[in-house]
Amino acid sequence: MRLFLFLLAIIGFLGASELNVATLGNGQCAIRNYFTIVTLSYNNARWCEKNLTSLLNQDYDNYDVVYVDDASTDGTGELVESYVNGHPQKNRIRLVHNRVNQGALANLYATLRSIPDDHIVVLVDGDDSLEGTDVLSKLNRYYNANDAWLTYGQHRFDPWGLIGHTRPVTRAFLESQQGRSDTWFFSHVRTFYAGLFKKIRLDDLLEEDTFFPITFDLAVMYPMVEMAGVHTYFVSDILYNYNTINPISDFRKHLDLQRAMEKVIRAKARYPRVEEHPSVAVQGEAADIIAFSFNRPMQLYSLLESVEKRVKGVNTTTVIYRCTEEKYEQGYREVKKRFPEVRFRRQSNDKEIAYTQYKPWVLEALGTEEGKANYVVFAVDDIIVIGDIDIAADVKALKETGGYGFFYRLGILNDFSFMENRAARQPRLISVDYQRFAWRFGRGDCEWKYPHTVDFTIYKKSDILRFHQNADYHYPNDHEGGWAATALHDGTLSKLGLCPQFQKIVNIPLNVVSHYGNNLQLNMYSETELLEKFEEGYKIDVDKLYNARPHSSHAELPIHFIMRSPNG
Repeated sequence: MRLFLFLLAIIGFLGASELNVATLGNGQCAIRNYFTIVTLSYNNARWCEKNLTSLLNQDYDNYDVVYVDDASTDGTGELVESYVNGHPQKNRIRLVHNRVNQGALANLYATLRSIPDDHIVVLVDGDDSLEGTDVLSKLNRYYNANDAWLTYGQHRFDPWGLIGHTRPVTRAFLESQQGRSDTWFFSHVRTFYAGLFKKIRLDDLLEEDTFFPITFDLAVMYPMVEMAGVHTYFVSDILYNYNTINPISDFRKHLDLQRAMEKVIRAKARYPRVEEHPSVAVQGEAADIIAFSFNRPMQLYSLLESVEKRVKGVNTTTVIYRCTEEKYEQGYREVKKRFPEVRFRRQSNDKEIAYTQYKPWVLEALGTEEGKANYVVFAVDDIIVIGDIDIAADVKALKETGGYGFFYRLGILNDFSFMENRAARQPRLISVDYQRFAWRFGRGDCEWKYPHTVDFTIYKKSDILRFHQNADYHYPNDHEGGWAATALHDGTLSKLGLCPQFQKIVNIPLNVVSHYGNNLQLNMYSETELLEKFEEGYKIDVDKLYNARPHSSHAELPIHFIMRSPNG
């Protein structure tokens, strides 16, 4: 009754049409939205059964639950496992047990990245519970009756029974995007399309190189409210029980830190309004490959064969190559016959002329005219792909995180630099979705600190075009060296790179072909020996290297030669 009178007073003052209060539609609508309840939990043994009962006993059928136990030390994980296994709705819930405590926002980010964009996420803390069995049924009616992308609501303080202080805001307030500079309104129960969450840049959820340790609700709600605008609705029904007696709640243990993080979050730049409905998934895209080769038809063959076997999402492949003698050209003719879909561009035998050809041909391949992709991967000929790559999926991850590039030469095992012949200190790796990791270039060492490379990294062409148009470069080492140097003054070191869990390519420098630059070589074979083997019908067995786990982008891995078949 008090809540009703409170809302009446606000409506009387502002006018009902001004408030973005969701109306409860009738229950006859045929649309049954899909809800995913996400529960993040740490040391909630005392409350987990009440929580789970409220989640699994909903009278709505089109939903699932993701429950993340963040390495609890009080037996929460075991209690949850036991309860779920004995529940008739056990197939509705997915349990995640962390071995190491990650923190709420890290868990939320990784979890929501795995949820389809058109699912409506319902956040329920591990020590809280839903109010009644019809919460999802009501939310479905609210979403159907209103053009809602996000809702927040009223809650009851548990166990005292008092009503929370959340209140609706006006449409004008939402249109003004002034939320960060005003009172905090957007409390439980919070629901939103997963696709809306995925539009938040990863960097905006980080303090330095870690997720905000607390106050994550502000970090995610402010950007989403700004993007959703008038599609943000207040739900007046009490749908949530908010636990006020948990002794480890942030407002009890970390009040000073909470205030400090709030100040940082409020100071971040506002997000522009989103026009497209957030249930429309961000699409991945293919990439063009531009490969470079010099007197190494054997290695180029292996690169192209491993790309063919392991890489999805290649749009076009261009090879810019050079050979000093016709005997190498004969080897390249064999490569051309095996890979007819690849465009080959041979540079002049004259070094000075070849140097003048290099940049214009790179720029031509970097074009985005019809038939070309918006993304590019550079490659040199001594690279072999050793893991399965889905370029479109990784471009999608770049779009959603705001990452600068996707680096297939790096992974969680990379702790040594072959090129510098020393241990490489890893930066703090940020888990993006259990399969991908992010890091800040400026915190890296050795290969981790170089945002610009020609070693199989996805870049958005528009991000790198300015350098390639304005710089002076003549061959791959010169190209990469000059590009790498720009990071010292162009702000790139403050950006985030993405990599797979394990590196997907390896650079095996079998022999010297260029005396420019400081790249180390194994010198296992001479150019002539490799050419002779290739002329005899041999190729490198790239399958022997599949799923190898080197600790360096460049590695001395064992090479096996096998005969090429007539079909390759």
